Amino acid sequence: MTTLAALVLLIGASSACKDGDEPPPAADPMDDAWLDAIEDGDEGTVPEAEPKTEVEPSPTPTAPAAPEAVAAAETGGLGETGEAQAPAPEAAPARTEAGTKLAANTPRSQPSAGSAPSPSAEATPTPEAAPTPEPTPEAAPTPAPEPEPPAGPPPLTLADFGGTYGYVGGQKQRDDLAASIEKAVESLNVAIRGIGRKRLTKTNPIDSWVELTVTGDKVRTRFASTFDATCVVDGGACYWTNKKGVKHTVKVRRKGNKLIQTIVGEDGTKTSVFVISEDRKRLTVHHKITASRLKNPMTYRLSYKRK
Repeated sequence: MTTLAALVLLIGASSACKDGDEPPPAADPMDDAWLDAIEDGDEGTVPEAEPKTEVEPSPTPTAPAAPEAVAAAETGGLGETGEAQAPAPEAAPARTEAGTKLAANTPRSQPSAGSAPSPSAEATPTPEAAPTPEPTPEAAPTPAPEPEPPAGPPPLTLADFGGTYGYVGGQKQRDDLAASIEKAVESLNVAIRGIGRKRLTKTNPIDSWVELTVTGDKVRTRFASTFDATCVVDGGACYWTNKKGVKHTVKVRRKGNKLIQTIVGEDGTKTSVFVISEDRKRLTVHHKITASRLKNPMTYRLSYKRK
């Protein structure tokens, strides 16, 4: 089998399309389960190193209380027999020698016969205890208002997609793309696997930058690999012609927070799904390639950061 014949089998066309002919219809990507599985806000970036976790210092142990203090606390101040301990008597003040002599020489006054007792000697009546006022019930404290949850990011608009983004996927995504190509060519005939590998590699480059320009309801999509097309979102088809003069049909539609672009050529369809992160700083482009000669579609994704 010649190289030319193998190439014809790969692209699935027996002859070139005539000028003005429409490419073959493709399945609607809006009904694709692969599209629905892509989450809104999926950044798809290489994980960064996790921050170090600081270890909190352990609390200083408190010295245990003395056994005597513990026993006193448990018994509420009772002695070993359970009786209340009386406070220690205070020491009587010491008498001085001069005070003793003065007290001895001072005559004591004797009450005269028939005299009335001193008022101080009479018993003083005990005053009645005043009634204890009832405590005023305290008002229940007013509960503090619950804090409002932090406001989320504003809804994504079409204008948020606009900008220029540089590739940040690194070597990992390059390796993932190469593995996806190898898996796709396994379904081809052994004689044309080499040609299929070269073709898939050429038509699926890792662009160093991607630019989206939004003007009203129109989006212009530019890739570093010369692709450039402007379409009305959810409108009709627009067209892009590659360097070889082959005409492709392009459509751009929106589903939720995803922008979906389909490029239909004579030998297959490429669907690209653009997803913006919540902070609007990262763009993930999910790609899916279907062709008549590929047993299973080829999928991969590339990560970009806003410049």
